[in-house]
Amino acid sequence: MNRGIYLNVFSPESNVNEMIDTAFEISKIYSNSFILDEKNKNLLTHLVKSVYKYKNRLNSSLDINKNFHGTRDFYYLIKNLVNNIIKKQGTSFDLYDEVFFAIESNYNGLYKNNESSASKAIESEFNKSNIIENKKIFNKFSTIELIKSNIKDNESRYLLLITKSNLSQYLVKQIIKSENDGREIIYYLGSLFEDDIYSEAYSAKAITKIKFYLEEPIILVLKNLSTTYASLYDLFNQRFNYTLGKKYAEISMRDVTNPSLINDSLKIIILIEPKALAHQDPPFINRFQKHIISFDNLLSKKEMEIANTFYEIKNVFQKIEGIKCNPLNQLINFDKEEINGLIFYSKLENNTQAKTYEDYENYILSKLTKTFSQDLIMYLNVYRLNYPIVEKINKYYKKSIHSNLRNYLINVEQSKNIIYTFTSILKSNFKFEIINNKFGKLTDKDVINIIDKNLKSERTLEKLLDDFYSNNQKICLIHFEANYLDNLEFISNYIERIEKDKNSENNNKIFLIIIHLKRSLTEHFPELFLTNLSSYNQSFIDNLDGRDEEIYDFLGKTQKELFFSSLINVENEFLNNIYHIFTTIEYICENKSDNINQHKKNINILLSNNELKKNIIEIVVDKISNKKKYLIPYLEIIILMIKNLYQ
Repeated sequence: MNRGIYLNVFSPESNVNEMIDTAFEISKIYSNSFILDEKNKNLLTHLVKSVYKYKNRLNSSLDINKNFHGTRDFYYLIKNLVNNIIKKQGTSFDLYDEVFFAIESNYNGLYKNNESSASKAIESEFNKSNIIENKKIFNKFSTIELIKSNIKDNESRYLLLITKSNLSQYLVKQIIKSENDGREIIYYLGSLFEDDIYSEAYSAKAITKIKFYLEEPIILVLKNLSTTYASLYDLFNQRFNYTLGKKYAEISMRDVTNPSLINDSLKIIILIEPKALAHQDPPFINRFQKHIISFDNLLSKKEMEIANTFYEIKNVFQKIEGIKCNPLNQLINFDKEEINGLIFYSKLENNTQAKTYEDYENYILSKLTKTFSQDLIMYLNVYRLNYPIVEKINKYYKKSIHSNLRNYLINVEQSKNIIYTFTSILKSNFKFEIINNKFGKLTDKDVINIIDKNLKSERTLEKLLDDFYSNNQKICLIHFEANYLDNLEFISNYIERIEKDKNSENNNKIFLIIIHLKRSLTEHFPELFLTNLSSYNQSFIDNLDGRDEEIYDFLGKTQKELFFSSLINVENEFLNNIYHIFTTIEYICENKSDNINQHKKNINILLSNNELKKNIIEIVVDKISNKKKYLIPYLEIIILMIKNLYQ
């Protein structure tokens, strides 16, 4: 971009006339094809005035986003408009559609009330001009249309896509796939390990890898690589040099700057989450065409209605008076974007068959209920049995293993797994020896434990996993605390990559990412949990070292049924308490020793008479039981409660 143009737009001393002159100068780049006659001058003048009024209003306010759009957005607004008009010369087209398309392509990324506030403001000003006979609607073009157009156009700016963190790679891949011309999509996720963030060596390694990709005809998606972006300044600005018909960009590494070959078909997309965007410098943001994306963009109106209807199921988890924990805080990935994503993926899995609401509901429940805690199941079955959805939730919850780690490993079929648990991270050594149909014999000696909090760099992780693959151990447990999830996406992606590389050599390894939670998730960051769209099988096991029984084996049982279930051995409890019971009986004896002897005599009679013993146990249990259904919160507590009741 011409430096004179750069200085003349939105500088403190600039005015609307200078901006109009600048727009005319930009249009002259295409002077061979674009005639700057009175009609086109009038068009550009009104467009510039609309942008100027929008920017002037922002500059005079305290809006924190007043620098979100800047010089390059203006430059590409004019450039894209003129270029698109030239491309459609000789055909029938709506000139003002092209104006609005250029506005929405370059002044997007800020939303208010679910609309692009910047483009709407500029379009509103443009609509006031008397050059439009029929007023145009605001934000006419969908975000997907704008992104597709950018991807097809090799001369357009690179993309900055703002999206929710844990769904971003799956969302952007689907958007690109719908328009891709065969270019490979490379997703490069940077490390957030403490030593890597501030390491020049890590930045240099990342830049070297990026330089390799730049030579390929690919769509390169970058995320969490902010420490490298300063070195890619000329690349992002598309300030290219041409030698012998080839395109080069200057890329710096430490104090050295060298030209790097750039493929003509390369497209770069930066992914960033809204929270991180607030910390970016305006000059960096201004280099890109910006859009906010979500799975809303990929769903039809009917599918959005289905998503909203399903989301209302969340109401059954509303906290009621007298309950200590809020059930809503224990829901994992139960948010609108996750539900929208599951609806879209459900459609992909069987796109030849029309789906009903029930089809979508069943698919979503089959994913989300796996990560329900026993607390949630108890809550629903005690307080929400009158809701029809509870029966369905119970049905899908029963299809996965929630009892303990041992049973999970007996039944595990996938190599990549995530388990959420309330078990302390300090308790990570479990004894077991089992047979799995797919992975063979597994014992506690096959386990390697990795604590994420102790990992300081990608290199450390790489070495540990290389060691894991080179030895005879079969199970890799990677432990996360709920407030240390920043690298969950990175580690899960790293495992996928290393598994793909090593699979031909060794395919009998199991990865278990274990996320240790507290019962109140208010201090956690659920947006960092791994989405159900990933290739990881997910489950919730409250107690990794728990009993073999599942909670649903005991739902709806009466107290008497629970006493004679496998939860406790009533006869053992009887024997354990019998001596204590007899000490409460006073006999009329001359001395204490006679009293003790009478206790022993009665106990021996009781223990030798099985029929009498059985009848007494029955009487005790009947006395305790109130014949009402008693639904358990979770197994360990109810066992203790039953024992206490018996005593």
